Amino acid sequence: MLRKCLLLISGLASAQVQAQILSVSPVFPKEQDTVTIIYDATQGNAALTGVTQVYAHTGVITTRSASNSDWRYVVGNWGTADARVQMQNLGNNRHRIRFHMKNFYTQAGTFQPGEQILSMAFVFRDQSGNTVGRTAEGKDIYTPVFSTGLFARIVNPETKVNLRSSGGSFLIEAWASKLCSLNLTLDGAQLRSKSNSDSLQYTVSALSAGRHTLIFSATDGTLNAADTQYFVVNPPVKTGFLD
Repeated sequence: MLRKCLLLISGLASAQVQAQILSVSPVFPKEQDTVTIIYDATQGNAALTGVTQVYAHTGVITTRSASNSDWRYVVGNWGTADARVQMQNLGNNRHRIRFHMKNFYTQAGTFQPGEQILSMAFVFRDQSGNTVGRTAEGKDIYTPVFSTGLFARIVNPETKVNLRSSGGSFLIEAWASKLCSLNLTLDGAQLRSKSNSDSLQYTVSALSAGRHTLIFSATDGTLNAADTQYFVVNPPVKTGFLD
């Protein structure tokens, strides 16, 4: 159980960093869900920018994985036009693949009784496999898979730490994995709350220069979950001449 928790936490942290590379629907995918993965080839190492036909190469991290990088049930024949992992070109360097998670990965083997998927693992390639899309650091891309508990996630903005200029406004969008009570705070002050809901939005404006902490929390009366983001606002630029 401890190893499972550590692997899941690692996957969540990785997903926060890599969120701009992948868009995953539903927001909290479970292993029995049909999932849609959209890959932005201009993000990460951007190696596949301009490539018309992109292929996914994917596996999963499970409770039987030896580490959080131990891929299992890998689907995709490298260097071939494998129709199972051929992605639809959406234009603007965005590519989509859609599949039922458990059925899709079962093509590569049989899950053991009690084995659970903790995260999906990806790299992307051209047909030859000579050009590969990874993270900006050249690593594999992971996105978490959720269980039946309560989870909270800020989906917009996508990154954990955000740099902003003074003035202006931006939209916050946050989701919980079930209907419950939601709360959004900035530096400890409440921005918005909702009951019996799984999502909320709020437009933040006129942040002062400095570091700010945004916390989205969810509770169903028994379980609690939260997600945190940070905003660093630069002071306004002063122009003019020195005496």
